[in-house]
Amino acid sequence: MDAPPTGVSSIVVTTSNIEVHKAGASDDSWITVVSQEKTFDLVAIQGAEVFLGQKELEAGQYTQIRLDVTNVKVVLEGKELVAKLPGEKLKVVSPWEIKPGQKTILTLDFDADKFVVITGKDQAQVKPVIKLEVSQGERPLKKPTITPDTTAPTVSSTIPANAATGVAVNSKITAIFSEAMDPLTLTTVTFTLTQGVTLVSGAVTYAGVTATFTPTANLAPNTVYTATITTGAKDLAGNALAVNKVWTFTTGAG
Repeated sequence: MDAPPTGVSSIVVTTSNIEVHKAGASDDSWITVVSQEKTFDLVAIQGAEVFLGQKELEAGQYTQIRLDVTNVKVVLEGKELVAKLPGEKLKVVSPWEIKPGQKTILTLDFDADKFVVITGKDQAQVKPVIKLEVSQGERPLKKPTITPDTTAPTVSSTIPANAATGVAVNSKITAIFSEAMDPLTLTTVTFTLTQGVTLVSGAVTYAGVTATFTPTANLAPNTVYTATITTGAKDLAGNALAVNKVWTFTTGAG
């Protein structure tokens, strides 16, 4: 399976009703192999396999496999989107043979790079690209190759921006990170706001990839403030910011 589109960190797919069609059977004659729902993340299982189910089938030639994709959730730059689904079952037309007394393994290879298309701001659509691979005999499932995350996170952008002026006195201060962070490391100790040497009282919250500092009271008008996120802020793998992120802004007249 290929890598997902840029900015996509998760593609959670829910499938059900996996069916196969035997050669020579009528067009509406399908055999159910798996009826229950199965959910898996295409990004998390890159290079690996997920077991969907099994069934005893009559030996012979088969021509097609189809399934329902009932839900696809995409995380794009920290925000969860529900992708628009195609209006019919996904079908793979490819002949294969079940031999007497042998196990036949059907592998559905989802192409994550093409399976979901980002069609606009906060919009995604499923464009199913699935290949069928067939093998005979016993073999273990492929397991994911885990590559340790050693990349330090960064602050991609801030609101207000550095050196901004005329900032509203009732503003919240936000920082958007390059990846998901450990919420326990984003506190009023690691995310601070100061006026000169005086700490501003407030609270810190975190959601998606965004940390927000909310001052307890309105800021003073026509005043320079400094926001700081320290190297105590870490991503989910425990990697810390390489350097403190510091930016300043000036409030407006109020």
